[in-house]
Amino acid sequence: MNRLRTLFRATVLAGALPILAAAQDIGDRIDTTLVLDRGGVVELGAVSGEIRVIGSDRRDVRISASIERGRLELTATSARIALRTRSVNNRQSGARFDVAVPVGTRVQASTVSGRIEVRATQGEVIARSTSGSVEVREAKERVEVETVSGEIDLQRVSGRVSAEGVSARIYADDVTGELTAETVSGEISVRRGKLSALSAEAVSGSISYDGLLEANGRYRMNTHSGTVTLSMPANVGARLELETFSGRISSDFPLTMQPGETGGRRGRRMEFTLGDGSARIIAGSFSGNINIRRASTASGRE
Repeated sequence: MNRLRTLFRATVLAGALPILAAAQDIGDRIDTTLVLDRGGVVELGAVSGEIRVIGSDRRDVRISASIERGRLELTATSARIALRTRSVNNRQSGARFDVAVPVGTRVQASTVSGRIEVRATQGEVIARSTSGSVEVREAKERVEVETVSGEIDLQRVSGRVSAEGVSARIYADDVTGELTAETVSGEISVRRGKLSALSAEAVSGSISYDGLLEANGRYRMNTHSGTVTLSMPANVGARLELETFSGRISSDFPLTMQPGETGGRRGRRMEFTLGDGSARIIAGSFSGNINIRRASTASGRE
């Protein structure tokens, strides 16, 4: 979580540093359409308020933005469009950005105490908020989301995906590729996963994964004081390494126990194989339970 240590500083700087390119002071409202090259980037930054971005079949970028107190600063080239809020006499209110971008555009959005929503862009998304929720849907290749005290909601994203928070709940639905999820005091929930790799860590929260396991995939889930729940198809092939200090391990699958072990005992480490054992699963909880459940999915492979 190295990036989280500097998240407050980075977010504040994003709203305070001057834009070096020639800036046009629009005032407190912008309604405009701009041309952006294919694969260009749109950067959005606000101290508070709401940032909403949606993908479009058009080849231009449409911006509707407003702020009641403060001003908006816009810079634009054919490769990069940047919109930021600025204070007037050290005061500014919450802003609202509604931006439509061409499909495939790279989007970078940041707020201090605002909400971020990015949908249907089908490109890279980097979104950071200090005390706001972040929702990303239908993005791919590279998706990075951070919040200190908010909620992270990922849906239908793919590629290299990371979600990090402090007192944040992380929900991921229908995610494909590789997912890294970390939080201190929140839960991590992955539903309908199609992951080749998962790394999920929490301190005082539970972790759950329900989805397919890829042959030769690697899945690691660790929490200190929460429950780990893994739901897998009946015909899954996996090698499992499970460990808890003061919790219990339960499984819907028949377990091949090591000599001298008995089911349901507290404080234990277990290793066993299901099917061909091609996927590797490591799950641990210091003071929570570990539950292995049989899901109704027809196949354990993509």
